[in-house]
Amino acid sequence: MLTINATLVVQMINFGIAYLLLRYLLFKPGVRAVQEEERTQELMRKAVAAQQNILDTCKRDKHSEIDRFRGEVSQVIPEVDHHYKASVGTKLKDVTVDEWEVDIAALGSKLAKKIANG
Repeated sequence: MLTINATLVVQMINFGIAYLLLRYLLFKPGVRAVQEEERTQELMRKAVAAQQNILDTCKRDKHSEIDRFRGEVSQVIPEVDHHYKASVGTKLKDVTVDEWEVDIAALGSKLAKKIANG
């Protein structure tokens, strides 16, 4: 049977002190650090989503600008549009934005030469 004596009281006091020390020195700072890390990760996720939205908008704007420019060029120089379609063929969807920019620059210089020559 369990008897209450000085050793049991001392052990209870030691357990209480150890519990308080662990709680205030280890558990609370640890929980705060984990919560701060979760907040930081959430902010990073939101920032990445915002940047992705900006990138998607820029891509849409770039593609609409390319389509608009091609329409203008095809009205001014119909043979360039025909030549361009023949050179690209059915791979229009596989062309990257950088390739479009190179093609636009080439068409722009041809258009400038055509306008300069009358």
